[in-house]
Amino acid sequence: MDVIFAKYTRERLPNYQIATYFAVDQGKKIVLKKPLREEAEAHVAKMSETYNWIKTEYDYISLVECNLIDKQVSFEFLEGESLDALLLDAARKNDVHSFNELINSYLSFVRQFGVTKETNAAIKTPFFEVTFLEPLELIKIANIDLIFENLIRYQNAFTMIDYEWVFECAIPLNYLLYRSFLLFYHKHREELGHFISLEEQMEAWQINPSELTVFDSMEKAFQRYVMGNTYEYAYSKQYLQPAQSLTMLKSKLNDSELAMNKLEDDLILQETELEKMKVLNRELAKQANQSLLVQNKLELSLHEEKKKTEELLIRLENQEAKSILLSQVTEQSQDWHDTKNLLEKLLRQLTEKRFLKVLKLNKSESEKSIISNIVADLQRLFDEYLIKNETYEKEIHAKLNHLSVLLHENSGKVDDLTRLTIQQQSEYEKILQQNHVNFVAMQHFKNLYEEQLHVQTLYEELKKSYHEAFQELQKYK
Repeated sequence: MDVIFAKYTRERLPNYQIATYFAVDQGKKIVLKKPLREEAEAHVAKMSETYNWIKTEYDYISLVECNLIDKQVSFEFLEGESLDALLLDAARKNDVHSFNELINSYLSFVRQFGVTKETNAAIKTPFFEVTFLEPLELIKIANIDLIFENLIRYQNAFTMIDYEWVFECAIPLNYLLYRSFLLFYHKHREELGHFISLEEQMEAWQINPSELTVFDSMEKAFQRYVMGNTYEYAYSKQYLQPAQSLTMLKSKLNDSELAMNKLEDDLILQETELEKMKVLNRELAKQANQSLLVQNKLELSLHEEKKKTEELLIRLENQEAKSILLSQVTEQSQDWHDTKNLLEKLLRQLTEKRFLKVLKLNKSESEKSIISNIVADLQRLFDEYLIKNETYEKEIHAKLNHLSVLLHENSGKVDDLTRLTIQQQSEYEKILQQNHVNFVAMQHFKNLYEEQLHVQTLYEELKKSYHEAFQELQKYK
């Protein structure tokens, strides 16, 4: 995210001190507001609550979306012309008709919040209480800062872009009109002087002097609510012009020159420090890229080792399958041994009992010969079995020994691979820690850069004040 402009409202009470950033995030313009103090966190969060409440209760009113993320709110930057700019353009062209049409559009937008007409209306806001005897129109929702600057004409309709000061109480419609025009008039006093005066406009809207007195008290009360009792009038710096002597102006001019010279020196130092930070930032970025390359190589190496481990596990599974098969063969070998015992038993019976019995009987020589042949065949088969069984057992023992050697070797490889993986994992974690340190450092330099932008803004304001004081001095001369 690239910050284009930053504005710090430190002149308020701590509960309302916020910073406003105009930035570009992923090619999209946004506006961010975040608290400058812990006490202001609730005030920022209330903006999101107000958005959700208005969107629910007045879904037909157009307003920019608000999202609360990590104690700050973000708004879409709406492309379009503000009502303030449109009114000023009409005044420059001396176009009374267009000017009045725009004011009527403003009133139409405000009336969407609901209007009632009451007599003896008791107004009770968090900052002021008053009772109006004469009939007047009331807006159900007190959106105090619904000024001309906060309405943007987008796609031939007005959209509200700010709802920081919204209270769930009724407020006079004429107060919002008075307050909005008051700020507009004193902001563009020099260009509006030929077009209309503040008094003429109030008279045209039939806002009588008694109402103006109450509205002025309400405005001062609201400013004290936001900025504290030390501010007699929030916008006095903009439109109050107290008389000053030539000596006072010269003194202020000298003070302004000294302050501006000091600020210019500070700005040069800030720019020097900023250049150093940019160089250091580039070095950090370079180190971060190198660390990222090492990290990628390590991840690739770990992936390869993991692949090898998986292959080894497959081989071990195959060896395990071979072991199961060998166990089955061993069981079959036991069956062979059982068969051998049976043959031996049968052979003993034939040689020791039946054969002896046959020999004792008076049989013919042919029958004795047949029996002898049977016994000889059995003896031959048994001898062949012994030979085959001995060969088979040797093969089985050889395979078992070979398999045992393979299992031992694979076990050693698994241990080596495990140690290597643990070592690489440790190196990987070290690189991650270093990347985190680099990230924190880069965030620190980013904050310093934002502070430098703020100093530069202060310099421009002081420079402007210096030129105004110089022009005022020229009038006296």
